[in-house]
Amino acid sequence: QEKFDITLRLDDDNYYHIIALLISNLYHEKGDTDGYTPKEVQEEGEIYEISKIEELSLDKLTALMEELCELNVLRKTSDDKYLFNQYRFHQMMGSHKEVDDKLMKYMEESNG
Repeated sequence: QEKFDITLRLDDDNYYHIIALLISNLYHEKGDTDGYTPKEVQEEGEIYEISKIEELSLDKLTALMEELCELNVLRKTSDDKYLFNQYRFHQMMGSHKEVDDKLMKYMEESNG
């Protein structure tokens, strides 16, 4: 779990961690589906008013999600959706409440 957490915090802006939290939150809210599009992830970020995600172009968000695929955190489905490479990665993000609490902290940081 520690290696996983270090991987998600590789970038200075915590984009990887935020994206993983948003995807985990989607898993909690919508169930285990066939994945989520970058647009869905961005919309989830907008719900939490996380400006780092709201202000990203869809192309940049997609590129970050591709990088998470290269790090073996996410995988891309045949219909250009993304999901955790292993279900346990979702489980390691925490319970729905824990994920929500972490997203709320990013929201507070965004809104200063």
